[in-house]
Amino acid sequence: MASPIYGSAINGSLFDAAITPDGTWHEFLFNTATSAAMACGGGCVPTVNPIAVQDSPPWTFAGPAIITVLDLFAHGDRFQLFDNALPLGSSSVVLNDGLNTCDNNIGCALADVRYSRLVATVGAGAHSLTINVIQNALGNTSGAAVFQAAPVPEPGTMMLMGGILVGVSLLRSHRAK
Repeated sequence: MASPIYGSAINGSLFDAAITPDGTWHEFLFNTATSAAMACGGGCVPTVNPIAVQDSPPWTFAGPAIITVLDLFAHGDRFQLFDNALPLGSSSVVLNDGLNTCDNNIGCALADVRYSRLVATVGAGAHSLTINVIQNALGNTSGAAVFQAAPVPEPGTMMLMGGILVGVSLLRSHRAK
């Protein structure tokens, strides 16, 4: 089970946001590309579907997790995720049209492939997450986005889900005959 760790454990800052990889969404602000993500500090429109926590980077925790970074509001913003200052990857390349189809709705943005996203897995150990914006949406010089750290499914759960998918597939192929 992953557990939170606190700022001084990773980089000496007393302002790190210790998080728990429990699937909670965390909202952040950003300015022009190539700046670092920053705390909302009252400047974010609160998200819906679900409501995200507004805390400060770097976000720290210990243990394995699946990290998802998701753009909100205007299509085209892209991000790079770092763990302990090492790059984990960049969010997907999407059409940079600057349109806003989901506003602050996380569920809507997850379902809309026009919003850039990144999914990365981190293993055991201490983690300190930071995010940089690497591209702004057309016509924008700032914005807000979200990320979540979710627990890694237990191997038994993965096997059970795989078995269920195989069973459903066999049932469908049997019915098709």
